[in-house]
Amino acid sequence: MQILMVCCWLALAQSAEVKGEKVLGRVVWQGEMPVVGPFRAPNSPGVGQSDSGLKTWRNPLAPQIGADKGLAGVLVWVDGDKSKRTKKSGPARVVVAENQISIEQDGAMVPVGLLNLGDSVTVESRQSSLFTVRGRGAATFALPLVEPNKQVTRKLDRAGWVELSSGSGQYWARSWLWVGAPGSAAFTDKGGNFRLDGLATGKQTIVARLPNWVIQKFERDQETGELLEATFGEPLMETVEVDLKAQAENRAELRYRVNKP
Repeated sequence: MQILMVCCWLALAQSAEVKGEKVLGRVVWQGEMPVVGPFRAPNSPGVGQSDSGLKTWRNPLAPQIGADKGLAGVLVWVDGDKSKRTKKSGPARVVVAENQISIEQDGAMVPVGLLNLGDSVTVESRQSSLFTVRGRGAATFALPLVEPNKQVTRKLDRAGWVELSSGSGQYWARSWLWVGAPGSAAFTDKGGNFRLDGLATGKQTIVARLPNWVIQKFERDQETGELLEATFGEPLMETVEVDLKAQAENRAELRYRVNKP
């Protein structure tokens, strides 16, 4: 098994700032490119579907590494940010399509749905086969999606992370919601770039979260032996401390790499 290691470098530069403080940063991949293979499984394992042939399903947590090694879709925020969200995100929609779980928010697909405490999330399936969306963590639920394009709404009134997975055998499907996410939260773009605005001066800790695409264990049906559930490794977290100065532009760079034993 590959051992995942994280390194980070920090650089500070000065420039004029009109309002508040900001951090301009980048998350990049260093070293060999990871090999992330697909999964082979029936369309809907364990639920009696007539189409039981094996198909190929992509790993939804595979890192998105660009040609210049920038890591896209990495969630970055300031640790200890106690303020309310400075920019309230739009309604989040959990979408099931092609046996994968995706999040739509603010007109785009995002790796994590960022919610305020008490927000509601809409869940819907855009496929004909059965899929049950299961929530674990700050919220516990199981929502069977039998009819395509029929929406189900769930209110989330407890702060924390909600892991979304399949309760109908599609063990590879995974996504997350973060209820009570800090206002400083942002995602890296296709080039791995991010920007955090409106920060207070002084020492701040920037956190980056990269999903772990390696499955640690499987759970099988005791009668059929089919794979029904999978546990991915813990997300790869990295922090870097910056000392924000007034009227300053602060730059931070975080680098991920994989070392083979």
